[in-house]
Amino acid sequence: QLKEDGIATEIQYQPGLPMMPFDKDRIQQVIFNIISNAIAAMAGQETKVLRIVTELTDSEDYVSLIFSDTGPGIDTSDMSKIFDPFFTTKDSIQGTGLGLSISYSIIQDHGGKIWAESNEWGGASFFVELPLESMMN
Repeated sequence: QLKEDGIATEIQYQPGLPMMPFDKDRIQQVIFNIISNAIAAMAGQETKVLRIVTELTDSEDYVSLIFSDTGPGIDTSDMSKIFDPFFTTKDSIQGTGLGLSISYSIIQDHGGKIWAESNEWGGASFFVELPLESMMN
């Protein structure tokens, strides 16, 4: 899907990250939701880049996944609502407003954290931190 939409990907990962005890299918759903939103956000942008970084946090208690895009970013007035159920900036045909809400719940169930910030490209960056000792055990 990324290549079809003309999106360049930059993937940076820290070698030697430990295996983590989490529900793989649910975490894949979170990743899918974030990447799908990034693809939609970059539609119509001249430069389309998705950067994905995986690394250990400084405290070494969490694995961090960072997804950064070159879309238009998230309006500051929307930032506090993006994880609310049914909140969407897309028209009703494109989205239900449930993807990030579901993602938030999944990450919470794993004892992790998820949030978004504006990035240096003017787009959005989504941060997911999952504890090495998952609460899903």
